[in-house]
Amino acid sequence: MKDTKKKNLIIPILIILIIIAIIGTIVFIVTANKPEKTVEEFFTRLKEGNIEEAKKYIDNYNDLFEEEQEEQENTEEDFADVLNNEENQKLLFTDIQTNIKEVKKEGNTAKIQVELTTKNFKTIMTNYINKIIQLSMSTVVGGENLTQEEINNAIKDYFIEELKNESIDKVTTTQEITLNKKEGKWIIEANDNLRTLIYPGLEEAFQEITNQLS
Repeated sequence: MKDTKKKNLIIPILIILIIIAIIGTIVFIVTANKPEKTVEEFFTRLKEGNIEEAKKYIDNYNDLFEEEQEEQENTEEDFADVLNNEENQKLLFTDIQTNIKEVKKEGNTAKIQVELTTKNFKTIMTNYINKIIQLSMSTVVGGENLTQEEINNAIKDYFIEELKNESIDKVTTTQEITLNKKEGKWIIEANDNLRTLIYPGLEEAFQEITNQLS
């Protein structure tokens, strides 16, 4: 009699557990398939320095750096090599803070307003260029005898120093980034808005450098 009662209790409990598991799976699938979840995961992986994982959430990760490389090739080509190095890229995102402000979804396209706080790249670039100017003065005016290789290495080191500089001020920027649904997954576009979001002040710094050199 007792065994029968136990069996009668076990069956409803199993059914309840199965229902809970099914609901949990559905909730997980729905949540994981939201465009804002992709954005959160992307920036989390960047902050962790896990570049390889971050690449999975964006259509072409390297596009984030191509325009900056092209811009900088007009002023100092070695900067492009520094920026394209994944170990150095980890330094770019160590202290980012993100906040999703608004989500607009239409079909397979989503527009998400993201507020991001990170290093002020105008300050980074200003410090970086000042160091290059000082190096030029020491070699041209001061007569310091450096080989071209030593100069190139110093220029690369200067930028890395600024990425590690904990005294760089922070800036908060809001941009609307775009995601497209491909094969059931939301993928972030590597476009100008995203570049502006993660490199605040960089375009302005490039413009000032260009003006100084023209």
